[in-house]
Amino acid sequence: MKILYILKSFAAKGGEERVMADKMNYLAEKGNEIILITSEQGEHAFAYPLHRNISHIDLNTRFFTVSNQSLVKKTISLYLMRRQFIKRLTIIVNNLRPDIITSTIVPIKNIRLITQVCKSANIPLILESHLAYKASIKQNDYASNTPKRIIAKLFDKWSLRPIRYCSRLITLTKGDADNWHKYCKSVIAIPNPVTYIPDTTNDIPKIPKRIIAVGRLHSQKGFDLLIKAFSLIASEIPEWHIDIYGNGTDKETLMKLIHERGLDARINLKGETDDIYNEYKKSQFFVLSSRYEGFGLVLIEAMSCGIPCVSFKCDYGPEDIITDGVDGILVEDGDIEDLAKKILLMATNEGKRMDMGMEARNKVMLFDKNVIMPTWIKLFESIISSHH
Repeated sequence: MKILYILKSFAAKGGEERVMADKMNYLAEKGNEIILITSEQGEHAFAYPLHRNISHIDLNTRFFTVSNQSLVKKTISLYLMRRQFIKRLTIIVNNLRPDIITSTIVPIKNIRLITQVCKSANIPLILESHLAYKASIKQNDYASNTPKRIIAKLFDKWSLRPIRYCSRLITLTKGDADNWHKYCKSVIAIPNPVTYIPDTTNDIPKIPKRIIAVGRLHSQKGFDLLIKAFSLIASEIPEWHIDIYGNGTDKETLMKLIHERGLDARINLKGETDDIYNEYKKSQFFVLSSRYEGFGLVLIEAMSCGIPCVSFKCDYGPEDIITDGVDGILVEDGDIEDLAKKILLMATNEGKRMDMGMEARNKVMLFDKNVIMPTWIKLFESIISSHH
């Protein structure tokens, strides 16, 4: 198969980029011809290594460069750049004639452009949603019954209309698939494959009394909720501490909250690391305090290292991954007191942690790339076959 992937860029070291690299590399290793098209890569290096047989073309349509222009100039620049995007992508698609094209929903503004090219070239399109539905919908940024929400709702209806023309919309969870049905009838859920499953989990000594959390320092990840929850039970487990890995815009705000709660020596913002798996292995258990998730890949990563997870039952992902009380613990969504109780429960029950850690590692095998990727291959083959 000849498969063309279209991404905004492949420069940021995020979960989505890592998963896309894993999928493209797997397909290339199986002998498929993979072409990566980016629109705004520029001279930036790839975030993750790609198979030597994967070719790359950048459209050099850098939409972000017009953000500081005046309204009139910005409108003209965007119009010209969109035309440029369509023209350059059309030339590439007509020259390469891929069997299928796949792209992510974000950025939403590009969906209409990509759909137009696919329809013109008569090539099937698969769209992938890596974000939670609520994060993709603009109207959710504004309060109910406000003029801004009404305008945003109209914008959502217009910008998401092209989704109905794709052959399939792929979400990461069943809950998210249900939400997207209003925009596309052909929606199915395929979970992300885990990047890596360590051969062993006991090759690195564990740090006593250490809890780990991982993610962007952003409101979505709910680290403020984790800090508040830990402050409620910190005095009951005085030797325990939390190490949070990740960077983001909320770093100063979180540092201030940690100081206000008197937890400077107990909660550490560690920044990024090049080997997060070693950090999982060193930890006793993992906590996910997100307000929402597209999937929660960090849960699977932690579980692959044999540590159990305590997680909010947020939309969506944790309930698809964790079996409550068996391989982890689920917490009522947004309930800080419940989160505190469940952290305390996990911290004070070593036997339960060990049992859940073993079950967690077994569960992760369901998300191995050799289990997930054949589903993608069958999907591609089915769409290509029905299209001809």
